[in-house]
Amino acid sequence: MRNLIQIQPSKAILFFLLINLACSNPVNKDEQTNLEDKETNIQPDRLDNYTEWGIYRGDKKANQYSELAQIHGANVHKLKPLWEYHTDDFTESSSMQCNPIVVDGIMYFSTFFLNAVALDPTTGEELWVFNSAEHNENNTPLKGRNRGVTFWEDGQDKRIFLFVKNRVYALEAKTGKLIESFGNGGHIDLRENLDTNASKTDVEVTTPGIVYKNLLIVT
Repeated sequence: MRNLIQIQPSKAILFFLLINLACSNPVNKDEQTNLEDKETNIQPDRLDNYTEWGIYRGDKKANQYSELAQIHGANVHKLKPLWEYHTDDFTESSSMQCNPIVVDGIMYFSTFFLNAVALDPTTGEELWVFNSAEHNENNTPLKGRNRGVTFWEDGQDKRIFLFVKNRVYALEAKTGKLIESFGNGGHIDLRENLDTNASKTDVEVTTPGIVYKNLLIVT
């Protein structure tokens, strides 16, 4: 089962679909032709490439491959640390599994206590930090496995999505500020709109979602 979150400037709509749901309603020939025409006009995602690493694990196929050739087998041994960044939330039980993304010259990643950070990747300078505990239920600091964040844009509207247990926070990519017009004051709760009691339902997203058009798809 996958969750599809429709991204809109002022709200978020949560859908739950089974794999075969798309086949449940027949589409006539004319409608199918229109759909195909629309699909052929889709603009490619500028971040879905093998050079920029703007998507979790490199590209939408998660190939973890880069075409950059500046560093190779003959010179990799000459590399030296340029800078270090400490998240200051490390504990003995920490399990850092984050795969940072880089978009428009800014590096974004998540920390062990499920905060989001933006850095200048050339210098390591901290640009902003979003402290999720300030916005979590009862202002509770949460920790756990988290493999990164997701970037989405629509013109000048550029966002970072941070996954904190059952919540998805929407942040301004430039400032890290919470986008309060998204969902419920800046977040959506993945336990809601299920055919269960939300207070007794345990949902946790540990892997960043993937963007398709205006849909954020999480598992």
